[in-house]
Amino acid sequence: MLRVLAEVTDPEPAGAAASAWALPAEPGEAYGRPVLLHGEEGGAWPVLRLAGRLGLATRIGMEDTLLLRDGRRAVSNDRLVTEAPARHG
Repeated sequence: MLRVLAEVTDPEPAGAAASAWALPAEPGEAYGRPVLLHGEEGGAWPVLRLAGRLGLATRIGMEDTLLLRDGRRAVSNDRLVTEAPARHG
């Protein structure tokens, strides 16, 4: 399956979701393809929550952020991924 990667590079938690909406294709369908939306650094968790609310594919890993949702340091990709389903809370 082909999909469009929408990568939000705004590292600020307060601005990352707004930056996602400023992407040329906007979160959703792009050129008839599904979008995978993800953020990085401080914006990783807000963008992951936005992707969840919009029903978009997303990803998270240590290449995106080294911190868990509560600010503690992640010890592995597995730990980040384990916390990701709780993004709607």
